[in-house]
Amino acid sequence: MGIAYFCIDSNGQFVANSKHFKRNEGHLSIENRSLARKKKESNRWTRQAKKLAGLHYTIANVRKDFLHKESTRIAKQNFIVYMEDLKIKNMSKNAKGTA
Repeated sequence: MGIAYFCIDSNGQFVANSKHFKRNEGHLSIENRSLARKKKESNRWTRQAKKLAGLHYTIANVRKDFLHKESTRIAKQNFIVYMEDLKIKNMSKNAKGTA
């Protein structure tokens, strides 16, 4: 998305973006390519599709875990929490919002 940090609080502390997707991105592309090479609806295609779905599930769980851990940490450290909904387009490096 082009956002520098996942979260910045009023004290200036920041939480870096999760690197879990980048870590699994290589595996995802390999498994996707492997699925594309197989004949659709064959036994090996079905097996590979399940493997790919499992990888997507793992990535989703890792992201969800990251969000839960960060929200729990913020809730435990602070008495009151205010949130601001900012436009991602305004936060990118380029003023027009293109990365």
